[in-house]
Amino acid sequence: MFCDTEKALEEYLTMTDQIIASNVNIKGNAQKLETPETEVKTMDSEFNIDVFFADMVRMVSQKGSSNPKSFLKSLEQGMLKVVAKLRSDASCINIINAGRMNHGKSSLLNSLMDSDIFKVNDIRETVTNRRELFRDNIYLTDTPGLEAAGEDDEEAFNIYATANFIFFVHTLRIGELHAEEISYLKRLKALFPGDYLSSHLGIVLTFTESYQPDEIAVIREKIVNSLRSELGINNARIFEVSNSRYKKSREEGNEKKKDVFLKGSGILEIRDFIVDNAPLWQSENLALKQGILKSCKEKCVALTEPLKSSLNERCRVFKEVSDHANSFAEKFKERHAFLKSETSRLDRLKSKLSKATDSWNYDRSRY
Repeated sequence: MFCDTEKALEEYLTMTDQIIASNVNIKGNAQKLETPETEVKTMDSEFNIDVFFADMVRMVSQKGSSNPKSFLKSLEQGMLKVVAKLRSDASCINIINAGRMNHGKSSLLNSLMDSDIFKVNDIRETVTNRRELFRDNIYLTDTPGLEAAGEDDEEAFNIYATANFIFFVHTLRIGELHAEEISYLKRLKALFPGDYLSSHLGIVLTFTESYQPDEIAVIREKIVNSLRSELGINNARIFEVSNSRYKKSREEGNEKKKDVFLKGSGILEIRDFIVDNAPLWQSENLALKQGILKSCKEKCVALTEPLKSSLNERCRVFKEVSDHANSFAEKFKERHAFLKSETSRLDRLKSKLSKATDSWNYDRSRY
């Protein structure tokens, strides 16, 4: 029984290797990130990979060694969910905004969506993340922002960690970046490895309709210098938008004026930027999910090591008992052969004795 369980363990690790191998050469198509034959038909959107492995660690420490087959079954089912979740996540591009209230954060997303779907007000309306489909698996998410506290702030940072690109909205009305905004950007940078944020951050300057180009240029330069000196960010894109101009373009009946307002809003530039960069972000998504999948394999191997040690010990004991039994059987076989030989010899002696007795009785009867 123990050796059968060890075989099941090896088969599970081989299955996990096959999952990884089938996803090594992913190129440009999220649908290639597939589950094995036992496909997960439905995927729990709340499934959390870190929580799953934490549960597996507890399970293997509590009862994994005593019931390894049950543990391996739970691990296998969980890995199917992991692959399904990674496949789902890899297909989605997440564009997330950040910034203070009244800087035009939600208005920016409304302009990009060409709809008043995100709430805009003088009070803090966005208290939780709001996610909407922009187009073709590209999602825009409105976050609580810098003023959020407690769970709202934590929720915002959880979603930032999944961002393919972050738009940090800053109003020209307050000039250069404030200390609070710099501090917030430092927190954002700490979420990502290396210099990732530099090429995945866009500073969106709002209310451009109230300033002259030379005034905007001065503020832009100060912001660029702050990003470089305070955060070491050199490649952040700077966008200039006017949500009020975009709103006027929607309301304007004259096509020429409508076109002037639309081009002057800066919204078309951001839309084009998102669409143009979507293939790159998709590729980054797939590479990231491959890395996570390989990491999950390593965690599976680590989780099964204690089971292998326990099972190997049981197999060692079983082998000792088996060897002892085989040795005893061999000795019994030798004894049996000896007894059989002795029995045959005694039968021969008995036969000789019987013949001698018969001969003696015959001779006695004659005399």
